[in-house]
Amino acid sequence: MKFKDVIKNIRTELKLSHKQFAGEIGLSRWVTYRWESGNIKNPTASAIYRIKKLCNKHNTEFSLELNHIKEIRARLGLGQKEFGKLIFGKVCKTTVSCWEAGRRVPNLKSALAIVALAKKNGYDITIEDLVADAGKMVKEKK
Repeated sequence: MKFKDVIKNIRTELKLSHKQFAGEIGLSRWVTYRWESGNIKNPTASAIYRIKKLCNKHNTEFSLELNHIKEIRARLGLGQKEFGKLIFGKVCKTTVSCWEAGRRVPNLKSALAIVALAKKNGYDITIEDLVADAGKMVKEKK
């Protein structure tokens, strides 16, 4: 399912107008219009996190194939550079960007560090989740 359809389903299931939905997640109603019309196809990780929080609050299902690294970073409120520094103090912003865009995948040592960092901060993820992301990225590129 496309992001625009997921958003519209959530908003209508919660019986919220664009303005109300936007207010709940702290964004402009114009952003929600653009999501639903398909003009914005790649929401920020921060927006996805806010939508997930709203869905959890209302016991509404939210499923969207996400890049867990981007979601973890957004949940921690970190930029790519700051997130990279937390992974052995030496992963650069460009590497984090490539992981999030699916151009590269973290090696096992980095993936384990990401899982540990996520768990330390209350995010329930496993190494299998990150490996599944990598598998999806490889399939999509073929």
